[in-house]
Amino acid sequence: MRPNGRTSLRDAIDRIETRQSDFDAFLSAQLNIGDKAVFRTDASGNVISNNRQHQRLTGFSVGEVEGGGWINVIHPKWRTCIHDKWAAAVKEGREFSEDIMYVTPEGEEYMVHVNAYREIDSNGDIRGFLGVVTPHKDGRVHCPHMDRCQVAQD
Repeated sequence: MRPNGRTSLRDAIDRIETRQSDFDAFLSAQLNIGDKAVFRTDASGNVISNNRQHQRLTGFSVGEVEGGGWINVIHPKWRTCIHDKWAAAVKEGREFSEDIMYVTPEGEEYMVHVNAYREIDSNGDIRGFLGVVTPHKDGRVHCPHMDRCQVAQD
C-alpha cells in the first residue's frame, strides 16, 4: 500500500486517520467550553483527561488525576468505599452515580455528585466513561449511604 497522492487505499486511510485526529482534538477542546466539570476515563476506569472546569473545581491538574491519581480528589475517609464502588461499576459495565466528599489539595472538604456515563462504540463495547461532577449547593450534604460505605463522620 503506497500513497499515490490521492486515490490509493493508503491515501484514503491517511485521510481517515487525519479526520479522526481532527475530530478527537475538536471534541477535547469542546469539553472546555461548558460550565460543567468533566473527566474522561479509558475502559478500565483510569482517568485520561479532565477539563478546565474540573481542574478549577478540584484544584488538581490533568497530570495529578491521570490514571489512578483521581483517588486523591476523594476525601481520605471516603477513598476505600468510593474506589470499591467505582471498580465494581467499571467491572460490571454500568454507569456510576454517587454523592462523594471531595477534598482540595489544601484540605478543604466539599460535597459533589458524580455521574459517569458509558462511552459505547458501534460494536457495543465500552470505550471509557464520561464523568460529570456537580458540587452540592450547601457543600456539606452527607452521603445517604453512610452506613453502607462505613465512612467515618466528623
